[in-house]
Amino acid sequence: MMNFKKITTLFLAGVISMSLVACGGEKETLTGNQKFINVFEKSVNARWTEQDKPTKTSDEEKTKKNVAILEKEIKSLEENLSGIDDPVLKKNAEDYIEGAKQQIESMKTNDYKLKDDYQQKSDALRKPSLMSMVETYGVKINSEHEQIYKDFKAQATVIDKENKSRTYAEELGTQIKLEKVTEEYGSIKLESVVENTSDFDFESISYNVQYKDADGVVIGTDFIYLNQFSKGQKQKVELMLFSDKAFETILITLDDVYIKN
Repeated sequence: MMNFKKITTLFLAGVISMSLVACGGEKETLTGNQKFINVFEKSVNARWTEQDKPTKTSDEEKTKKNVAILEKEIKSLEENLSGIDDPVLKKNAEDYIEGAKQQIESMKTNDYKLKDDYQQKSDALRKPSLMSMVETYGVKINSEHEQIYKDFKAQATVIDKENKSRTYAEELGTQIKLEKVTEEYGSIKLESVVENTSDFDFESISYNVQYKDADGVVIGTDFIYLNQFSKGQKQKVELMLFSDKAFETILITLDDVYIKN
């Protein structure tokens, strides 16, 4: 007959075994979404710590240093992308990484126009994704970097509004239907009524217009400008095409958009 001591030993062994299995299962959950979140938190704080270190090197050396810091951060994040199965988290991760790459390009170029373009692309991707990682996924920012994050958040809020307003303006452009009003002596008058159904008050929205024949060849161009286009407002668009050829299609693409502060 099995004695009490032996039964107790077997029971404890079973408990330990179950605990190990449970711990192992818990560890598994950290290989996907949570693992990336943990790596992101560590990486972003480490980057700010490195960038905050004082240096007396030349501007060129500072650029090299900052590029190296960003490349290290990107490498760390890319190595942990594959385990993510949350689509929103995945997009945040990819946007942040692409934004960091655009930041590197901005640092490397001496062309001021390109530098500004890269920086704008970087800000539009990186700042909203960082804000989402903190606000939605619980990434913690070290106390010494809180002011940096507050600045990022303020900028990200503005950028997010700009991104959404631009997306709306692009969609609005695809919905503009220009109707032929008159046609005489090689000139065609076209009209449309455009309504702002968004929550944005626009300073202006501008579109490029291309008229194409049956072969897809551009036979004329024009411009649509919606000025002081407030929410709920309707504006009439009038265009004139001067051409001895008949157009088959009209392509309207967004040129630029400005929202009121």
